[in-house]
Amino acid sequence: HNLALRGDGTIVAWGRNDFGQCEVPTPNVGFVEIAAGGFDSLARRADGTVVAWGRNGDGECNVPPPDTNFITIGAGQQHSLGIRATP
Repeated sequence: HNLALRGDGTIVAWGRNDFGQCEVPTPNVGFVEIAAGGFDSLARRADGTVVAWGRNGDGECNVPPPDTNFITIGAGQQHSLGIRATP
């Protein structure tokens, strides 16, 4: 599947959607970064929160609490990761 981040902070997704990885959650606004994994998708909002959707067979969509202060994200075949700012 593919993800694209528009200049207005919204996400467009297309391609294979067996696990809902192309179904961008609402509200689809305020995003600044995206990452496409094998069967899941991640997006980071300007406020540092992260949204994950799609296949979650290995916990790749379980964003660990607290869901704040993320400065970057990444996605792999069966994993997701993020870096948080030091409080």
